Amino acid sequence: MSFRAWRPGLFSPLNNPTFIRNTFRATDELAIALKEAHIDVVSKEVFIREPMSRLENLKDQDARIIVVNAYEDRARAVLCDAYKIGLYGPKIVWMFLGWFSETFWRANNAEVDCTVEQMDLAIEGAFLMRPIYNNPIEERGIANLTNLEFMARFLRHPDYSASSQAYDFIAAQCYDTIWLCALALNCTIETLDAIGHSKKLDNFTYADGDIGEIIFKCTGKTSLTGASGRISFHNGSDPNKMIRVERIQGSRRVLVAFFRQDLAPNSYFDWMEGAIIWKDNLIPRDSTHNVHEEKIVPLPLYMSMCTMAGLGIITSVSFFVFNIVFRHNRIVKLSSPNINNVLLLGCFLCYVTVFIKTTQTNNASLCVARVFCFCLGFTLVFGSLFSKTWRVYRIFTNKQLRRMNIKDYQLLVIIGIIVGVVVVVLVAWEIYAPHEIVIKYIDKSYTNGSDEIVHQFVRICFSKNSSYFTWSLYIVEGALLSFGAFLAWETRNVKIEALNDSQQIGICLYNVVILSGVGLTLSLLLEDQVVPLYGVTSSCIILGTLVTELIVFIPKLHAVNNKIEAAPITTKPGPSSTNVGATSTTV
Repeated sequence: MSFRAWRPGLFSPLNNPTFIRNTFRATDELAIALKEAHIDVVSKEVFIREPMSRLENLKDQDARIIVVNAYEDRARAVLCDAYKIGLYGPKIVWMFLGWFSETFWRANNAEVDCTVEQMDLAIEGAFLMRPIYNNPIEERGIANLTNLEFMARFLRHPDYSASSQAYDFIAAQCYDTIWLCALALNCTIETLDAIGHSKKLDNFTYADGDIGEIIFKCTGKTSLTGASGRISFHNGSDPNKMIRVERIQGSRRVLVAFFRQDLAPNSYFDWMEGAIIWKDNLIPRDSTHNVHEEKIVPLPLYMSMCTMAGLGIITSVSFFVFNIVFRHNRIVKLSSPNINNVLLLGCFLCYVTVFIKTTQTNNASLCVARVFCFCLGFTLVFGSLFSKTWRVYRIFTNKQLRRMNIKDYQLLVIIGIIVGVVVVVLVAWEIYAPHEIVIKYIDKSYTNGSDEIVHQFVRICFSKNSSYFTWSLYIVEGALLSFGAFLAWETRNVKIEALNDSQQIGICLYNVVILSGVGLTLSLLLEDQVVPLYGVTSSCIILGTLVTELIVFIPKLHAVNNKIEAAPITTKPGPSSTNVGATSTTV
């Protein structure tokens, strides 16, 4: 950012085209130097009279570092208008270049429409750069004098008067300039003699371009250490002198660094340790910083869900042990323990789904694992319930009163066919439209206390044309639930609880349909909100699975614990009613 202002009067750009060209050249050179240093320049603003509109443009572009190249009166106008529009504070860094008086922002306060206190606020934290006029290093220069020794002799000189006191600050520089000119002229004399030039230096006039060029080259090659510091001409134009860097802190100038330009081309900043005091110890940013933050599942929520899922797994293992230990008990045996074990396997896979989360990872295999675990677990649970209900339906709709012999392996075949259909859909899904984890940005962003715009994103599992496969699974699972509900209704009159789970299956179906509807609806509404989405889906999975297990197994635990014997298989009178002894039915 660069400002350039002019002092009105004789050197006004309105009547001095050369001044205009030089002014724009300085601004352009600054912009080029910043670009070479990989520093972005968002705007170059030039004003002649009032800077307000230019400042408003800088504020609109969120300028943070503003370089001002102006005389004192225009610099005061800039600071006053900056205060009025709020372009100041710890986030804004002003940089002033030039010869400013010690407290220039307070001088001639009547020229601006701001109080001293307001000007103090506007300039607080600003940096001021100016050349060194007196060598801060106590070193002996070309005349075998330090700066202090030179100034002592200068102030004691017989011709020194109080009328010239205002120019004391450039005395050392003037002294060094005389030395520099003398060295350059000596170099010119030696060069003229070496090339055998027809003229001597005494004959030089400004019309002699060739001698002028020799003088210029000799000046560029000359360097010295004087009373004002080290002087060299590394770039062949202006002398490379040490630069004093100050900062306004507490409404006063504080030396914070020297820029050792005199050591060019190996220039560097010599910072004063601990000199710069940043507000709240925070270095301001040069622009609003964009931060990308992943919205993840909080650890407490994840651990809570995993704990509940772990308890569910323990419950499943406990019921499995119960099935194994009491497999010869008539109540347990009539309820098909083998099929119940398959059901428990499905419950186990559903619980495992809760442990799989796709945030903070790029591993797409987690997406595949989550889909497979849930779909297969769901299918095994309700495939088991469906097959058991189908067997009861076949037995008790036996109008010919024939002996039915439906064994467990036949039910396992039914479950295998249903699971096979689901596996085919899942495998085809991964072959033709494999899952991948993609980053999706949330529309809402916010600004934190570190002047950062935080753009939140989530990682989601994505699959092209996934709708075809998801709807295929919806149809398969929906048909399973619907047919299971039909069979449970048809066998609702069978009163042998050890053999028939139709009433419990009806409750399970009701429970799952409600939870599935709620979970599916919320998952569509909360697609980009990973935290509530994970909480809702995990809660539905855990609750639905646990309720299903308890409904199926609690009556059996109760019967075994209270040693309830299996009752004869009877149905209520009806067109398809059957009265058969328990021993006449093989299950």
